[in-house]
Amino acid sequence: MSLEEAFEIERTLAAIQQGSYKKVALQFPDELLPQSTSVALLLKALAPDVSFFVLADTTYGPCCVDEVAAEHVLADLVVHYGRACLGRVSRVACLYVFGHAPLDATHCATALTSLMRTIDPDQGTNAHILLLFDTPYQWASENVYSALKEAGFSNVVPSHINAGVDAGNLEKTSSYGRKYTLPDGKLLSEYAIVFIGGESLTLTNIIMTHSGNQSYSYDPVSKVAREESSAVNKMLRRRYVMVQKAKDADVIGIVVGTLGVVSYLPLIEHLKKLITACGKKPYLIAVGKPSPAKLGNFLEIQAFVLVACPENTLVDSKEFMQPIVTPFELEIALVRGKEWTGQYETDLTKLAERIGLEADEEIQRKLDMGSEDEDDEPHFSLMTGGYKSRKQYGDAEETQDAEAGVDGETSEGAVLLRKPAGAVSKFVMNSAAGDFLNSKRTFKGLEVKLGETAVETANEGRAGVASGYSEEGNSAN
Repeated sequence: MSLEEAFEIERTLAAIQQGSYKKVALQFPDELLPQSTSVALLLKALAPDVSFFVLADTTYGPCCVDEVAAEHVLADLVVHYGRACLGRVSRVACLYVFGHAPLDATHCATALTSLMRTIDPDQGTNAHILLLFDTPYQWASENVYSALKEAGFSNVVPSHINAGVDAGNLEKTSSYGRKYTLPDGKLLSEYAIVFIGGESLTLTNIIMTHSGNQSYSYDPVSKVAREESSAVNKMLRRRYVMVQKAKDADVIGIVVGTLGVVSYLPLIEHLKKLITACGKKPYLIAVGKPSPAKLGNFLEIQAFVLVACPENTLVDSKEFMQPIVTPFELEIALVRGKEWTGQYETDLTKLAERIGLEADEEIQRKLDMGSEDEDDEPHFSLMTGGYKSRKQYGDAEETQDAEAGVDGETSEGAVLLRKPAGAVSKFVMNSAAGDFLNSKRTFKGLEVKLGETAVETANEGRAGVASGYSEEGNSAN
């Protein structure tokens, strides 16, 4: 396949001319970077009046449109190459170029027919199928749909992905940017999910959010069809453990994993409000792409919640020191009366609206209960097998005219400060970081020994640079 066909040069130029774009950012994943220069030069030769910029080393994940990097060059269009999470963007126009990964539609239909007849002989080709594709194989959707119809499947619902310039601004899609329409009177729960693509975060999220449906997948590379439902149950059990760890946590870090997905800012604010309303301490953290080394610096934080696109929000945190949960899992852990049903949600817009309402309800409940709030009572922890008392965090308290002789620390979590007028204020640090510093950190900075250190005359130190100080002379090597 030629460069023009693989990177859809003709379609890209048509979109640029139609929108009269003058600054275009070309976003490539790592595996396509070797071709980025050739693509940019080819586009520049065909559209000399347009400025092209190559984006690499994306801020968070290669599946997301990097609006931050695009704004650095004032781009008015981003052409996103490769696999994409199809999250809605808000600040820049986006054109998707998924590529054309090879796919044998006939073998795909044959493998799926054999698998489904083996697993469910009664249904066989009479099964209701919702056909979903990974983005590199979307080009073959019509071919696979026709092959399944020829194989005898009469109840197949195909899906469609909009890769045009307006794709990132679509208000509603049915499942992760994929649009489909069910027949009248039919429910999604009546359909089996068939995903065409290899193992990926897209597959993981689709089968997690449709855990009640029978799920199958076909990998065009290995040409193997398999059932995915058993894998879903294992993943849900692992995620349930993460929920229980987050429930026991008193200090929760909100990790910013996106700067472009719609509704990420309202969701962060509502998460902070919910965490605070539950008497826990939130910290907002922005470290780029999360890694064990980065998050390991925040030892006082007992659990993290990652606000990111659906494909990046599910993190296997076995390499991290603390668990990393999704906003939905944190909602399960903190909201009173909310139980784990197996249903999953990763849509940030829906989560932001719901968590905001739940935070307001929790705040109002605490106001109504007052001092009789039962949250102060210990709760049984499934992780430790015993009762765990909740540590309530709030604002720092200040007491005027505290009894103290000098500035410094007194009791645990309290600091004395002498003011210019001679008054002494006592600050009680109701802070997770301050509490951790006082109770667990061994090094707390230089010791203050006011009045205990003898006064000495200052002496002139060395002069020069480390390779040769002035008093050392010019010694030859």
